[in-house]
Amino acid sequence: MATYTLKEWKNGCFTLADQSVRPVIWTDRGEDAGVLRATEDLIADIEAVTGIVPVKGQSADEAAVIIGTIGRCEKVDEMIRTGVLDVSGIAGRWECFQIQVVEEKLLIVGSDRRGTIFGIYDLCEKMGISPWKWWADVKAERMEGVYIDPKKTYISKEPSVKYRGIFINDEYAFDNWAMGQGDKDFVKTYEHIFELLLRLKANTLWPAMHGGSPYFHKNPANAENAGRYGIVIGTSHCEMLLRNNVSEYFEFEKRWEEENSGKTLYKTKLTDSPTPCGYVYVSKNPDTGEVVYNKEFLQDYWKESVERYGRHECIFTMGMRGLHDATWQPVSAETMEEKRGLLEEIIDAQRKLLEEALGNRAEEIPQLFIPYKEMQEIYDSGMRVQEDITLMWTDDNYGYLRRLPEENERGRKGGAGVYYHVGYHGSPNSYIWLSTTPYALIREEMAKAYDYLARNIWIVNVGDLKPAEGRIEYFLNLAYDVDQMREKDLREYLREKAVRDFGLSEEQAEEYADIELIFQQLAYARKPEHFGSGLFQMEAYGDEGLKYMEAYEKLVKRSENLCDALAEEKRPSFYELQLYPLRSCSNTAKKYISADKAVLYYGQDRGGCVGKYSGLSEAAYYGIVKDTKAYHTLLDGRWNLIMDPYQPYFRSRRAVLSNLLYRPSAADLGYARLGVRMEIPHHFSFYGENSRFIDIYNEGSGYIDWSIASDSDFLAFSKEKGCVWQDERVTVSVIWEKVPNGIAEAEITVSGMESDKQIHSRTVSVVVDNRRAGLLPDKTFIEADGYISMEAEHYSIRQSNGTSNWQTEPYLSRNGDSIKLYPNLLEPVECPDQRHCAFVEYRIYVWSAGTFEMDLYRIPTLNESGSMRVAASIDEEAPVVFTGTQAYVNDSDGTDSWGRGVYENTEILTGKIAVQEAGIHVLRVYQMDPGFVLDKIVIYTGERVYSYFGPPESRIV
Repeated sequence: MATYTLKEWKNGCFTLADQSVRPVIWTDRGEDAGVLRATEDLIADIEAVTGIVPVKGQSADEAAVIIGTIGRCEKVDEMIRTGVLDVSGIAGRWECFQIQVVEEKLLIVGSDRRGTIFGIYDLCEKMGISPWKWWADVKAERMEGVYIDPKKTYISKEPSVKYRGIFINDEYAFDNWAMGQGDKDFVKTYEHIFELLLRLKANTLWPAMHGGSPYFHKNPANAENAGRYGIVIGTSHCEMLLRNNVSEYFEFEKRWEEENSGKTLYKTKLTDSPTPCGYVYVSKNPDTGEVVYNKEFLQDYWKESVERYGRHECIFTMGMRGLHDATWQPVSAETMEEKRGLLEEIIDAQRKLLEEALGNRAEEIPQLFIPYKEMQEIYDSGMRVQEDITLMWTDDNYGYLRRLPEENERGRKGGAGVYYHVGYHGSPNSYIWLSTTPYALIREEMAKAYDYLARNIWIVNVGDLKPAEGRIEYFLNLAYDVDQMREKDLREYLREKAVRDFGLSEEQAEEYADIELIFQQLAYARKPEHFGSGLFQMEAYGDEGLKYMEAYEKLVKRSENLCDALAEEKRPSFYELQLYPLRSCSNTAKKYISADKAVLYYGQDRGGCVGKYSGLSEAAYYGIVKDTKAYHTLLDGRWNLIMDPYQPYFRSRRAVLSNLLYRPSAADLGYARLGVRMEIPHHFSFYGENSRFIDIYNEGSGYIDWSIASDSDFLAFSKEKGCVWQDERVTVSVIWEKVPNGIAEAEITVSGMESDKQIHSRTVSVVVDNRRAGLLPDKTFIEADGYISMEAEHYSIRQSNGTSNWQTEPYLSRNGDSIKLYPNLLEPVECPDQRHCAFVEYRIYVWSAGTFEMDLYRIPTLNESGSMRVAASIDEEAPVVFTGTQAYVNDSDGTDSWGRGVYENTEILTGKIAVQEAGIHVLRVYQMDPGFVLDKIVIYTGERVYSYFGPPESRIV
């Protein structure tokens, strides 16, 4: 096997490695440790792709590949000085890299150490190495060789966001898995996380924090390795100055009291403290007034951490919260003014401590303040936070940003950041089993944050890390290059990932992307952890519950077919990244929907089929158990215990069916009896849904022969006779050319048969509306079945006001797309009208005049420093203002508007509109507040029938 020395080309391309070329790779010995380590990964990745093992060169002259950082690599610096290498595009910039062929050598050059590391991993990914090679077992495609176009120079942009990373949190399953692998200090686990972050071009980690985890600083190797890899360490909103209170506090308190026996601490029972403790910033006992030393004690506590780990690259969280993750309890401060003053004093003391411990001015030390939960209220009361401290804003824990920098905050030296969640344990309900936040929501919210200049740090809470792989990558891709990612179609993005991770063909990749996009919308409609009883309408709109369940089942089958077509070695990663989450969501839906059917049908005396749906519910539950076991036994137990849908501590409040469902016996049911129930309404319209279902069921046990017929020839049935044991569904449709003009009536008779003789029957009356509206303009929605339903993106006219406009928000919906007012930074409009507002129009046709209820379905975005309003009008009538929820509710029980929005990922705003006469009208929706996302519009002209999704879209002509 040849060793590359001077020049090797194939079809005009530089050959990095193939069967005739074994590359020599060289890095300067003076390089950063992280660059040297990443170079070893490049060598391993080239071998994985080509089977060729590169050689580590002893000199730059013999090397085919030179890797170096400006100012750290003598050869790179020499090439710059002599004019051979132009690095003007990256020099002096943050984390940039350049890849090009120069003098028949491939150069990977970084502006700083992480720039070089990112350049290395960028090449690895372009060779076909997935960032998820370790964490999701993605196997690289073997290739003949790796070839590079020598005419192209790749120069990276500066990352959009300076610090980008993840937070391991609520890590119960993660703990169990890591401990089971024998990694009791998480040292190896964190090394793999560091590498993952760098492969994703991220740079920051907030380590696991709960008591079950070995806290990050328990083993000094963790911090040392972070420095060696090039990872910045920070901590969450309740871990001040790198202190993990859950694991470190009481040990330090005991030691401090032993070393300072003459100094008394004031101790009290805090919300999240198992015993009274001194984690209270006071200098006097609030009960007796005597001098206490809590302030000195806490400053010593923080100082020890800063001195120990401050020499590494860190971001320090400032301020104070509860001992662990509870509300701050400042016993000496009761009023908002007192709380604000005390918090300002604490941060002043912490900054002084940083300066003394690290020998730098506070302005030069990265710090952040997180106005999380009750801290936001204190901050908003006028709290002083030094200009160089980054203000880190948060979402509501469910993916909706609560507030972003206002105009007077956007010029701060420390800038702003965002703490985001794709997993959470808390009120109104947890979601830490399956990560299902749609990419479309992440894109919309984080692009908005970027536009509001929150660009200094983005951290995403990823729970147990698995199975949040896709959300992690998409979030970090946005953070790295938000401009490119916000414009990139999600379908294209998913296709590219499918090719990279599974080697799928173009057609297969399209199928993968389609499955994933539909899956994300189904799970957005209801997270699996948030399922409960009685969600869906099962007697109207075609049986929402059944349609939802069947949509999942179809996706599962499609995904299984893709998986079966893969090579054996690629199936485990496919199972982890798509099939397990999809099957688990499908089984969760089936578990609850089937249980609901059993309960509903029991109440309707459908005795013969109650057991059927009880059994389906139970089978779905055991399907989850079976799939989770399969996950745990993958690859000889590599991921044992990492998935746990029924965690004893962090369990979603509705994770398990509360009790075994009723299973009637034949003796309970008695003899066979025919039952019939038709979908409501018993009404057909030429412009409405052209079919209704009729359930034919057995109220008892045994079998019943049946037949169905109508007294009118314009009704047709999917099946005209059969034999029912439990239940059977027949579809009724209309043959419109046989229906007389106007409104007609008909009867449907279902007969119980014995030896071709009718022994009993059930009759249902139906109304058929064959009124025709005549010639109508294009894109007109026509009233039918008592409503007009419109998907927001299907407007007829869109009008800009010169500054703002409504734009389609692709895939951000529980079905289809939505529309959003852009740009993100807009002043609110107080008096909406055609001259001053961007608007969209919908043409509608109604059969009668009246005042009707109208529902606007919106994506429940928030704006706690403003409002969430939109206006709508019919024709030239005065606009009606619709106001949405703008703030989250702490300790919500899920019944308030914000809590319902968390569960349903929609908020329905209801108002009334007046239509003066029958015929064609224009519905216009006007801008008012920025950030408003409209998904669906429903006008009710008849009786409202409950529906989780709202009536299906009306016919458009």
